[in-house]
Amino acid sequence: MNADKIGLVLADVLDAPADPTADDQRRLAALAASTIAAVYLPELRAIRAELSATPGDKGTPALTAALAAANRDHDDYGRAFWFAAMGVLADPGASEAAKTAAAKCLATFVPARGELAQDTATEIASARRRAPQVAALADDLDRIPAADGRTARALVDAQHAAAERRASLTAERARVPAPAPLDGARWTRAWGLLLEFRRALQREVAQNEALPRDLDRLVFGLMDRLAGG
Repeated sequence: MNADKIGLVLADVLDAPADPTADDQRRLAALAASTIAAVYLPELRAIRAELSATPGDKGTPALTAALAAANRDHDDYGRAFWFAAMGVLADPGASEAAKTAAAKCLATFVPARGELAQDTATEIASARRRAPQVAALADDLDRIPAADGRTARALVDAQHAAAERRASLTAERARVPAPAPLDGARWTRAWGLLLEFRRALQREVAQNEALPRDLDRLVFGLMDRLAGG
């Protein structure tokens, strides 16, 4: 059986569907009561987690989460700045001086919203290139209001700080060795464990009348359908 089919079987055995049917509910309840399932399911989940990693995945979950948070902060602060500056430009009651300041800052720090969807390296380089302009345009930035009594200067500072965090985390991630490419042996191991689990569960059902007589079908029905397809 190929890797895609094995992945589908693992998901069917291990995952609770969002909208469980009556058979799903019976399967989950029986597995929760099964001694054998308590032995095999944790190991199957560990193998599935190992198989879900790709050769490009690098770093610990904490590092990956920190990098994602820095990416999100950079883009969110950039969007907040863009909307703040555009708000001044759209305000019919804003002074010409305020509008001029907003236009100048917008052209300097986020000249196009598309810049917030660039690759990480480009966004970091842009933030570093523009950082010296914060002090030069401090008065203009302070003419653009932001939430909670802040001004656009706080938003630009926060965006640039997020870019520096991204740079540091990206460098840290680059030092982490990439995991070895996946190979057929891992999928073979997963398939072998599924078959071993099935045989052990069949023996337990034969010995424990409290478990559903059709538990093998409930748990491994997809395996049989895929093997026959």
